[in-house]
Amino acid sequence: MSQPQTVHQLDSDRPRTSIADDRLGFEAFARAVARSLHGLAPVDGFVAAIHGAWGSGKTSAVNMTLEALEQLGGEPTLIVRFNPWWFSGQENLIGAFFSEVTASLSGRISESVVDGFKAVARKSGAAKELLGAGLSLLPGGAVLKLLADAGIGLAVDWADDELSLDERRQKLRDALKNEGKRILVVIDDVDRLPADEARQIFRLVKSVADLPNVVYLLVFDREIARRALAQEADASGPEWLEKIVQASFDLPPPHERDLQDLFLQQLSQIVGNSPPIDPGRWPDVFHKAVAPWLRTPRDAARLSNAVAVVWPVVSDEVDLGDLVAIETLRLFEPKIYDLIRCNPSEVTGLRSEGLGRHESPEFAESLLAATPRGVIVKRALTTLFPRLQGVWSNHGYASGFLDIWDRARRVCSARRFAVSDLRAEHGREDEAEGVPEADRLVDASELVRIEEAIKRRFAADAASGALLNRPDLTTLLHRWLTHADEGVVRTWTAKQVETDAGALALAAAATRITKSQAFDSYALVESPNVHRDSLSKIVDVDRLVVRLDEIFDGEGRDGSSKRLVERFREGLAARN
Repeated sequence: MSQPQTVHQLDSDRPRTSIADDRLGFEAFARAVARSLHGLAPVDGFVAAIHGAWGSGKTSAVNMTLEALEQLGGEPTLIVRFNPWWFSGQENLIGAFFSEVTASLSGRISESVVDGFKAVARKSGAAKELLGAGLSLLPGGAVLKLLADAGIGLAVDWADDELSLDERRQKLRDALKNEGKRILVVIDDVDRLPADEARQIFRLVKSVADLPNVVYLLVFDREIARRALAQEADASGPEWLEKIVQASFDLPPPHERDLQDLFLQQLSQIVGNSPPIDPGRWPDVFHKAVAPWLRTPRDAARLSNAVAVVWPVVSDEVDLGDLVAIETLRLFEPKIYDLIRCNPSEVTGLRSEGLGRHESPEFAESLLAATPRGVIVKRALTTLFPRLQGVWSNHGYASGFLDIWDRARRVCSARRFAVSDLRAEHGREDEAEGVPEADRLVDASELVRIEEAIKRRFAADAASGALLNRPDLTTLLHRWLTHADEGVVRTWTAKQVETDAGALALAAAATRITKSQAFDSYALVESPNVHRDSLSKIVDVDRLVVRLDEIFDGEGRDGSSKRLVERFREGLAARN
């Protein structure tokens, strides 16, 4: 089996560090932001923000902005970088911020400024419960009164310090004025934080935004930040964000051609210069079944990493273009991928004998019903599976094409399609007898190694919380079940069920919405459906129902989870 000619380092979230590495047209944006920041020396501090969708390359743009800032010359700007995501989950996120600031400034600015930050850090550390409770640091000693009113005890650090927090802040302000040096504090990845920690960061910035000669540059997805601040208990709400940020820069979306070139460069590093690919067919496959899903740099990185893992195993068996397209569906259209994977006889080969043009279209229509991107998915699927052309356009093929597709390693060949299911070759699936050892793509030891890697990935994502946030949660849990002990999976789901977020996430993932039309009507009717037998393999359904009832009953009439719980109940009843 051939091997890639170069080694591809897997890294799904590696930002560019230099303007020279720019592949997405960020240089002009970075230089414009740098010029704006360069002239700022605010007497009362300043807060700016770079906005961009999650995965759009914000950190790369920030790196280029800081490089451009250094190239402008003049009085140097002292740059402090703080990534709260690195400290997420720690009890004192505020203390971590001040610790990073003081460590970064030490030796670069006068001791009076560094000591001033340290003193404010001690005072703020004692008030972390106050921030966590949804209050703000207030001047004039008001913070002490609120602490007393809330019954929060004073920290030991306060005992030997006769100055109030407001007085310490004023001493720091005086030191910064006398210093005259401009400080830029970059706070990145705010949109990766849980909502409560994101709110802490915004309140922290608000509380120290008036420090002279200090500019804060926040980097986040505006919509994610708005949702983090949009809580009924917070009277300020999303509008509060506009009061904190005084200037915003919207990261321009990368041009689609630049994203495509970025992915193709990464693909070349994986497969080398002479991969087994049909050059006459590849442009159609790429532009119809891959390119539409490359919307951010992170999309390109995720797809290239997925191909890098699979390609060494199947490089002699499957056309590269088809493999890339199938991996695209697996990552970005998981419901479509699962339907295809579980129903190979509906998509491979030719149309069923004897049915001709009257072949049933139900399965093909179920594919389109499983995605809001029906038109794009239809183009992709008909490119990969000629059989579906026969359903959607009544275009047929002669039997001789079966051999042609198989020799071309097309995924529409039933034998090539089966390459994606290595376990079945070894008789490791229900009702699977396996294939002769000489015809298997990998030997038993290699299969075990792959399975162990998959189990480790599932365990890591489950522990970090990433698994719970996936829209295809139940599908992934069933996959986990095929590689791990049932008790491991059910122990994890049982723990999630006891939290409101976990119970709602499981219910949302388990509820499938189908759309249909009544006879002689154009109106689409949505019908929820929950497959209890399938769901019971991964979670205690009865306990989940109890928890959802508790959440539903405890929420107001217009609660956000009400509709979700109602649909789950209705879908569960529909299958009983």
